[in-house]
Amino acid sequence: MAVLIFIFTLPIGLLLIRNTTQSVSDLPTILLFLKVTLGISLFIMIGWNIYMRVKAKSSRSWQIY
Repeated sequence: MAVLIFIFTLPIGLLLIRNTTQSVSDLPTILLFLKVTLGISLFIMIGWNIYMRVKAKSSRSWQIY
């Protein structure tokens, strides 16, 4: 799941970095690109896990014991 989220956030990270810098071929820009992309991916994964826990907790209340 993490790899899939990372693949989908690559274009977002590239667009964000490309608009803020003039060159995308130097090492500091590449590292910034990776930090931004991994940050976005991590944020989405944490949000997804929280959403799934809340959804699972609410569906447990519907189960009959």
